[in-house]
Amino acid sequence: MNRDALGKWCRLQDFLNAAPEGANDEAARLTAEGVDVQGTVDRVKEMVRKAYQADLREQAAREQSEASARAQAADARVAAMSLADVVQMLRSQAAALAFFRDKSPDECSEQDLRSLLADIMAAEESDAEAEDT
Repeated sequence: MNRDALGKWCRLQDFLNAAPEGANDEAARLTAEGVDVQGTVDRVKEMVRKAYQADLREQAAREQSEASARAQAADARVAAMSLADVVQMLRSQAAALAFFRDKSPDECSEQDLRSLLADIMAAEESDAEAEDT
């Protein structure tokens, strides 16, 4: 970075750190010195916005990946269980009451039962992790 550009960035930093009551005077002074104050502020805001959005996307992707891993782990545990164990665990779960309200376990397919139990187990793990943090 050349000396002139460095000087302009230093003046911009001074402007950004100035007390709000002197901001207009400082902006006018910097503009008179050839600094594109508004353009620079707009570019800085855009860089900050993009960095913030990238952080949010990374966080969402991480959370989605963790949720997917929990669901896959629960699916694997349920797949390894016998159907009798699946039905027994569902009967012991309060959430299963709503599912079975209009159905008996015999009216549900094995896939329905396994899917419900995997969802319950994944939700319980998610709740436990939330309590740990």
